[in-house]
Amino acid sequence: MLKIALRVLPLLLGICGTLAQGYIPSALVRCPVDDKQCFKTQAEQYVKYYKNGIPEHGVPGVEPLELGALNFRLGNAKSPLQMELQATNIAVANFGNGMIVDSLQINASATDLTTPFNVIWKISFPELDINADYSLTGKFLILPMNSKGKLKTKLTKVVATATCFIQPEKRKDGNTYLKIVKISATESIGSIKINFTNLFKDAELNEATVKVFNDEFATFEGEIKPKLLNAITRKMNSVLQKLFDVMPYEGLFLNKKVK
Repeated sequence: MLKIALRVLPLLLGICGTLAQGYIPSALVRCPVDDKQCFKTQAEQYVKYYKNGIPEHGVPGVEPLELGALNFRLGNAKSPLQMELQATNIAVANFGNGMIVDSLQINASATDLTTPFNVIWKISFPELDINADYSLTGKFLILPMNSKGKLKTKLTKVVATATCFIQPEKRKDGNTYLKIVKISATESIGSIKINFTNLFKDAELNEATVKVFNDEFATFEGEIKPKLLNAITRKMNSVLQKLFDVMPYEGLFLNKKVK
């Protein structure tokens, strides 16, 4: 559920913030293109300073990571739970606060501004909390459901490895900027626990239904994970691109020498 999510945004923010000439806080420095440890350290520092966004450049924050609304159709004729679920105001807490940068590698040329390149990184989170408002219609066994309330999901031991493919492009101002072409990633999650409030007025029935939902999660994850993943990817792509758009590639690396 949060696969790539869990992966791209803070790291690339770190790359940009620490490298861009003329736009780095005093605590950070630009790195040589081949210095993996420097990038790892600066990515961690960048998230620390800018997890709440960069308002002067219109870049939103990543703590929490706000995803908007998603719709899910859960269950089938053989499932004890069958429902149409709409989640709104989705926010991923501990995305900025809890991120650990395990490694970061930039496969770019130090001399050629025209060559596409990729960034490979590994990040982890001890835990992530997804909070949302929900509304749903459907049934639990033979009981009809028509509920609204709060939806909370806790993920533990999240580890993600991601690759971001980047294309430099010349723009009208004469500078070269970075354009995100594609993001691909793999992930592992230790555990997932989901909770709904107000499914039923009866507290015991509400608790029993939530338990079944968690027990049957493998039935629903094929619907939930891809949509959540796509939402996170779209959000991260948007935030990163806004940042890339104000940082010329010419000043990115400490030892870049333009041909």
